[in-house]
Amino acid sequence: MTETSEHIAARVRETLPAYLIQSPEEIEADKKAQELRRASFGRGKLTEAERVVSRGKQLEEIALSNLPLARNEADLNQERIRYAEGLELQGRYEEASDAHPMEEEKERLLSIKDAIAKDDSAICGCAPTKAEISGQSIEVHPHYEVKKIYSRAHGRMVSLVGCTSCEELNATPNLPEQLSKILHAHKGSSVAKKTTVSDAHLLGV
Repeated sequence: MTETSEHIAARVRETLPAYLIQSPEEIEADKKAQELRRASFGRGKLTEAERVVSRGKQLEEIALSNLPLARNEADLNQERIRYAEGLELQGRYEEASDAHPMEEEKERLLSIKDAIAKDDSAICGCAPTKAEISGQSIEVHPHYEVKKIYSRAHGRMVSLVGCTSCEELNATPNLPEQLSKILHAHKGSSVAKKTTVSDAHLLGV
């Protein structure tokens, strides 16, 4: 006997973790809560953190609305990914890791969670490496900004700082001095936007 789409959907829903299962009433209540949140944004321009968190909440709600409608495993994984992305934007990295269907992404999200838990000044001590550009010897610093992320612990957007040497991460509002100098130079340089200028040139070394 051929399994109907309704039976497939019911079977898929049975595989959902408990925290992903919501009643229609709960989904509707979340939608109303989001409408109220959006109405409160009418005061004017949103901050970057508000925009990111608001987008995350929207993705979360879309996924939660679609999860009960999943017809097969592919649909289910697509919505799990959307759900995890929404949680990530809201700074809920451990929950996002639990929800994401891909092992590599689970590990990445947990690494961000661990980075946020570190002291803001706990940047690794990896030394610069030597390089030569146009016959000039320079120091290449290993730290770089992976991206800006929302941190609930900080209550704001922070920089996720990585290291090319040891691959250690830290989430901090306080960039290492040399990295801050490089980013500031790039931001203020119209030439840098064309990706034709080196960090060494911007720093005058």
